[in-house]
Amino acid sequence: MSLPQPEQWGGGGQPYEVYLQVLEELGARWASVAVATSVHGLACHPLFTFGTDEQKQRWLPELLNGELIGAYSLSEPQAGSDAAALICKAAQVDGGYQITG
Repeated sequence: MSLPQPEQWGGGGQPYEVYLQVLEELGARWASVAVATSVHGLACHPLFTFGTDEQKQRWLPELLNGELIGAYSLSEPQAGSDAAALICKAAQVDGGYQITG
């Protein structure tokens, strides 16, 4: 489910160019599968890039082998799916983050 992630976590260890070629081929035949695969990959990327080792060990193996499917929300009542119109923000505060919007 996530070709560009390292094999040590269950990914395919492939360069992003290969991943994008696969998405392009999927999209040429079944766009919804390509979008779902892309969203899953986009959900895995921040976990791999910014997650702690504990978070990676807990989530990445099941995400990368397809047992769990990653997703994210890109919608607000006033914005729909227009990312530039989103107003929700996360500000770092003592002990974590404050979500506004």
